[in-house]
Amino acid sequence: MAFYSVHEPVDLNDGGIPPHLNSTLSGRYGVQTLLGVGRTSRVYEARVFPSGEQVAVKILREHCNTSENLERLKWEGEVLNSLVDSEYFLRPIDFAVDGNSGYLVIEKAQGHTLAKVLKDFGRLSLLDSIDVGIQIIEALNCLHQLGYVHTSLTAEDIMLQRCNNRYSVKIVDLDSTCSMTSPATKPMPMIGEGTFDYMSPEQAMNGRLDVRTDVYIFGLLFYEMLTGRRPFFGSNPVELLNARFSTKPESITAILGGIEYGIVLDDIIDRTLAPESNKRFRDLNDIDLMLSKIWKLLTGRDYVTPRKMLDAGAYDEIELNNSGQSASWMQKIASLFKK
Repeated sequence: MAFYSVHEPVDLNDGGIPPHLNSTLSGRYGVQTLLGVGRTSRVYEARVFPSGEQVAVKILREHCNTSENLERLKWEGEVLNSLVDSEYFLRPIDFAVDGNSGYLVIEKAQGHTLAKVLKDFGRLSLLDSIDVGIQIIEALNCLHQLGYVHTSLTAEDIMLQRCNNRYSVKIVDLDSTCSMTSPATKPMPMIGEGTFDYMSPEQAMNGRLDVRTDVYIFGLLFYEMLTGRRPFFGSNPVELLNARFSTKPESITAILGGIEYGIVLDDIIDRTLAPESNKRFRDLNDIDLMLSKIWKLLTGRDYVTPRKMLDAGAYDEIELNNSGQSASWMQKIASLFKK
């Protein structure tokens, strides 16, 4: 599910008007604003009574209130609950059924999606790409260490918030997450589920999913952050899948010219986007080490996430943060995140 899509497609089953607005769920959550929509659910901003806290409420769509979808929504809440100690995920608050509507209440994410930032600014700087990339890796590793695979992370599912002149990352959608340890007893991704632009070949073909599936998806995201474009093209899902097996992405060095450490970045892309999973990195740890080394070479310091630096009371004054971006470009970023 794209958690923060701008517009909801008209659904004749809904009469074209999103339900639940201005309603109260379980006498506690006052639904206020539609934030986004997915295939099976909508996400609203709501106010908690009596505390006044602003939260996000994910509500199943009317024709999707099946026992299977309720189990998947509950599963997402359980996964979030197991990740409460991680800085990269939203805090779960409640799961319930109100009448015919199943819903999950979670912390409301702040900032803008990676998709919006890329749309507005084309691409991220080298250092920002490494910074956000490392945080995405650490988030996915949190899932992997608990025996989960995300399987369908998109640029719409990654929220960026400015923090100490850097981007801090939150992953806002886990409904496609599956278990590596007991798949027979846990909800699994549906056949063809997910956005094809951010889908591994094995998932598109209903094959076996494991950590290397997330390695592939990371490669898609990292390439897009660095270059401002997606590595494969196709006018439909079949063409896009064929491109992933028959073509190789244009190299980072070819697109960006004399980018620093381009050879290393190209190696990361080659070994994350291999169509056969056994030819990829076996996990994300080696990529984490490679990017952390580049970070230290560029900044002269070990990598620490912006949120941890803020929590420690340290102000990050990395001069290379912009990696050659103009002052006006940085002013545009600042204005976006003040909105």
